[in-house]
Amino acid sequence: MTDAGIAPPSTWPAARGTVQQAIDADVPDRAFEILATALASAKPGLLAHEKDEALLLLSRVLASQSRTNGADPAPRATDNPLAVGAILIDRGRPDVAAGVLGHAVDRAPGDARLLAELIAALELAGRHREAVDYLERVPELVRSDPLLVYLRAFNAIFVGDLDTPLELLPRLQASMDETIRFMAARIERMLGRADAVRARSGLSPADQRGWHFVLTGGLLLSAASGQPGYGDSDANIRRNVQGLIAVLEAWQLRPARVLFPPERNSAILAHVIARALGQPAVGWTGGAEPGLVVVYDPYYVIPEIWRATRAITPGQVVFVHMLGQTRENPVAPDILTGFYRRNAPPWGPGFDPHDNYIPPIDGPPEDLAATIMHAYPEDDDSDDLSQLTRFAEALADFPPALRPTALQNTDVRERLWVGSPARRG
Repeated sequence: MTDAGIAPPSTWPAARGTVQQAIDADVPDRAFEILATALASAKPGLLAHEKDEALLLLSRVLASQSRTNGADPAPRATDNPLAVGAILIDRGRPDVAAGVLGHAVDRAPGDARLLAELIAALELAGRHREAVDYLERVPELVRSDPLLVYLRAFNAIFVGDLDTPLELLPRLQASMDETIRFMAARIERMLGRADAVRARSGLSPADQRGWHFVLTGGLLLSAASGQPGYGDSDANIRRNVQGLIAVLEAWQLRPARVLFPPERNSAILAHVIARALGQPAVGWTGGAEPGLVVVYDPYYVIPEIWRATRAITPGQVVFVHMLGQTRENPVAPDILTGFYRRNAPPWGPGFDPHDNYIPPIDGPPEDLAATIMHAYPEDDDSDDLSQLTRFAEALADFPPALRPTALQNTDVRERLWVGSPARRG
C-alpha cells in the first residue's frame, strides 16, 4: 500500500501508465505516491532505464506540486539529484530520496558528495545495512574522504560491527577538521559504551536495552526486541512508571518536581509520575530548571520546547514514554519507555490496534492521573524489573565519561537515530 492507502500497480509499465493518467488529470499527489512506492523499495525493483523514466516523471510531478503550492519550481531529478533528494527528505520521505540518490550514485560511483548524501538518506530511513553495502563497494573513495570514513564507522555500529569503527577511529581522531573530530568523539563514546556493556552482559544481537545505551547513552525501560509496540494502556503506564522510579533510585536521583510541556498527554503522564514520586507537577516551557521533564511523545510537543532538551543541564532528567519507530529524533531522552509504529494514549483520542476509535476522556489531568493510579503499583514481572534495576546500577558504575546522560553535567544529548542492531520493523 502507498502512504495514501492505495494499492500501487504491480509492474512498472502499469505504474507508468497510472502515473501519466494522474498527471493528465492534474492529481500530482496520487502520481507522487505511486512513484514513491516504485523508487523507495529496498528490494531489487526497477531496471536502470525504468528508473530514468520514473525520475523524469517524478520531476514533472514535483514541478506540478510546486505550482499547486505556490512554491519555487522544483529542480529536475535527472539534472540535480542532490536538490531533489533534499526536497524529499524535507517532506519526510528519505526512502524516496535514497531511491533518487542511489540511482545517481550508480551512474557516478566516484562522486563522494553524492555518496555521502545517499548514506544520509539511508540512515534517515533506518537502512544502515544498505549504507554499509554502498560504502564497501568503493573502499578507495572511502579512504580518501574523512566524511566517508566516519559514515563507514558510524553505520558499521548500527549493524553490530564494532571492529571496523575501532580500526577507522584513529584516522578520524588525526583529522584537523573540527567537525570530523566531533564525529570521532561520537564514535569513541559509542565504542567505549559498547566495551563497558559487553564486559557486563556480552551485548548480544538481541540486547535492545544494551544497544540503545551504546548508541545514545540513554536507558530503555522496555527490554523487548523485535516489533515495536502498538497501542498503550493504563496498565502499561503504571508498569513503566515503576521501572522509571526503580532507575531513578538506582541512580540516586531524587527530582523535587515533575516538569511537563504545555501539552495534554504529557500533563496527564506527569501527574501520574508526580503522584508516584510524591512531588508536585509543574508546567515547563523549555527552561533549564532542575526536575524530571516528562514527555508522553515528542510528536505532540512544540518543536522549540522539545529541542531545548538537547542541552544537558545540571539537575534535569528527561523522560519520554513513547517515540515513533520510523522517525529520527533530534534528542535521545535520558530514559525512554519504548518505541511504536502506531500509538494512541489510553485516554484518547485515537485508534486502538484493532482500528476502534478511542474517544477522548474529558477532565483535568490530575483527575485522569488519579484514575490511572488507582491500581498502583501494577503487578509486574519481578525478574524484568530486577534486571532493569541491575542494569541501571551497572551503568552508574561505568567510568564518568561513559555513564548515562542523566548522570552527565556537560555536553549535549545524542540524536536518536532510526535503527539498531537489535531493533527491527
